[in-house]
Amino acid sequence: MVSSHVLKLARPLFADRFYLPTQKDIDPRIVAGPAIFGIGWGLAGFCPGPALTALGFRVRQAVTIRAGTIARVPITPPMGRLSINAQPWAQVLIDDTAVGETPLANVPATLGEHQITFRHPQFGERRERVIVRADAPARVSTTFQR
Repeated sequence: MVSSHVLKLARPLFADRFYLPTQKDIDPRIVAGPAIFGIGWGLAGFCPGPALTALGFRVRQAVTIRAGTIARVPITPPMGRLSINAQPWAQVLIDDTAVGETPLANVPATLGEHQITFRHPQFGERRERVIVRADAPARVSTTFQR
């Protein structure tokens, strides 16, 4: 292993001595962070960074980080747009939140998967899933049988 070879050196190449951890207890943040990352990856099937790209989200941002520091870089994904229609009309809920009656156009929605519920007093309820992306409006519709 490389680490065992490096520690046999008298000193590091670019420092006056080795700086080894002295803390013996486990910091919960060190365990929780990777766990959340892994769970998110496992559930979505995507690494979090490329997942944003898969949703059509790209941003360029200049970042200056000084050596030896940790920097937080806030990333605010844009909102996507939804166009929703039903034949005949229907009440619409996005993720169980009422948004109005069809037809609906350019409804702002966060990027990612959403459940659209169509409700009609005579024809009942229909549910559809839609993925909202940043680069194009998502469209979802249903037709109730009379």
